Amino acid sequence: MKRCGCCKIEKPLTDFYRDRSFKDGFRQICKICNKISMNRWQSKYSGIYKITSNNITLYVGQSKRVNERMSKHRSCLRNPQIAVKHIPTQSYLYPQLLNYSNLQVEIIEYCDINILLEREKYWQNQLKPLY
Repeated sequence: MKRCGCCKIEKPLTDFYRDRSFKDGFRQICKICNKISMNRWQSKYSGIYKITSNNITLYVGQSKRVNERMSKHRSCLRNPQIAVKHIPTQSYLYPQLLNYSNLQVEIIEYCDINILLEREKYWQNQLKPLY
């Protein structure tokens, strides 16, 4: 038995993920609290972004880790050959975008992971991207 560091409930070891970095070989918080924590974390970092050129919206997308996705887009726009490796499902997009100058990648909004698709569609209808 072990007490969860988050909910403070005593639980069997099977309710904890293994982790060799801890003295007893298990994480300090139970699986349920870990899942709740991960959902909060993902909600904080998921969102909608856009790629623009001179105030023309070219693309609107969504990501569970929007900051990471934006970083990948910036890298791929600088070097389109790496697009196939980093974002293979969107490698068709980069040759189109390279026809434009002054490309910018911006976060439109952060939102809960459960409504990403709904919010992406909303922004696509509002901004009417070319791609």
